[in-house]
Amino acid sequence: MSKKMTDGISGAVILLFATLMYTSLPGPGETVVAGLDMSLAPRLVALILGGLSLMLLIMTFVPFKGLGMGTDASDEKASQHRFAYPGRLIATAVLIIAAAALFEWLGFVLTSVIYIFAQCYILTYDPGTFKPVRTAIIAIAFPVAVYLMFWHWLSMPLPKGIL
Repeated sequence: MSKKMTDGISGAVILLFATLMYTSLPGPGETVVAGLDMSLAPRLVALILGGLSLMLLIMTFVPFKGLGMGTDASDEKASQHRFAYPGRLIATAVLIIAAAALFEWLGFVLTSVIYIFAQCYILTYDPGTFKPVRTAIIAIAFPVAVYLMFWHWLSMPLPKGIL
């Protein structure tokens, strides 16, 4: 089975899971406790998961050759210089375990910044093309945005850790 087909199947399964998750949750306003809708966060997660799975399906089945996102022979030749698949899998597993172990001590933001940067390095590193500044900006912006969203919008503080 080709990588493209497995991406499509994964996207469809995740979309189905997100749809089932969203439909099984209580509706807006049904679980209000002390002025806070307790089902808002799970519904938000289900919507984000569904949106990302739709993006995966679009990226899988819509050709993006002009944007440098195609899978032609030059892409496969360039990917031979990257880490081998088992190495990336093992590195990802170690990174997840380390993030889980450090989460309470470092807090959400620092753990997420380190995890996102390291995971991007592991999954996308290609000699001469890895952009550490761009990756660092992304790794800092997303956790800070999520932290602020949880703090201000959902009124649910995330662990601060050593900050």
